[in-house]
Amino acid sequence: SCAADPTLCGNEDECVLSADYSDLVCMDPAAEGEACLLGNPACEEGLSCLQETAGTGDSACFAATAEEGDTCAFGAPACIDGMQCQWVGFEETACVAELDLGDDCLAEGAGPCPEGSACMWDSEDEDTASCLASDQELGEPCYWGLGLCAEGLTCQYNADATQAICFADDLEQGDACGNLGQGDCASPLLCTPENDGTTLGTCQPTAFAGEPCGYGVAYCQAGMSCIAEAPGSDETICAANAYLFEACGDGIAGCASGLECIDGGTGGSCLDACLFYGYYDDGECDEGCLTFDADDCL
Repeated sequence: SCAADPTLCGNEDECVLSADYSDLVCMDPAAEGEACLLGNPACEEGLSCLQETAGTGDSACFAATAEEGDTCAFGAPACIDGMQCQWVGFEETACVAELDLGDDCLAEGAGPCPEGSACMWDSEDEDTASCLASDQELGEPCYWGLGLCAEGLTCQYNADATQAICFADDLEQGDACGNLGQGDCASPLLCTPENDGTTLGTCQPTAFAGEPCGYGVAYCQAGMSCIAEAPGSDETICAANAYLFEACGDGIAGCASGLECIDGGTGGSCLDACLFYGYYDDGECDEGCLTFDADDCL
């Protein structure tokens, strides 16, 4: 197990979720065409782990060969450097050129901001926005017109909520978190709220399959949902997510991103909720769909 110390894997292997979702283990990187993502190894350097079909757990390592305008992801290659894969229409993806730092990122047809930056409001008026580097240092102001903080820091209001400042993510397990002016939990801990409706909680490690989860307990590892241990039970545990058309519900599984357990509760199927409820082509931009909703979302 490398859960407590990922450096145990050395320089060659990666610390990843085990096939049964019960631990973090060291695995050799996967080569081009090999399975990757949850329960599988990470990809070799220079390759990207991409879903082969939307809504499924099938994924493989792809080389970055797609150029501007080319189809990408979901069984297609990853984008070359300087490009990012974006939805451009219903079930349509393409490589889009990254903007430069300082570019207007709200302009019609604007591409994504480059890695290491974010699309940020230029002022508190929030009428224009630009790509700003995420490189503000400890104690420096951040957010409007400045950008976010460097890695290991969190942009957060100070205790009296008068200014956004970069605070260190150095809270330890069991420390109180969620307050202004105190930073965030040290990785890989997460700030786990005590109850619904509050941000106040404590820093806790994420839970593995079959372990207790929920408010005041823990979040689940990636690829899992916190579900009732059995129909009607108040006890909740982490369980691996189900994919498109797979069974879900209490005591069975939650659903992967973009899917919803329809007729769930004691049992149902993971479906594209936007398709099931007719949200596509309804004239409104809906988020959380399995594929891109082209209604005023471009």
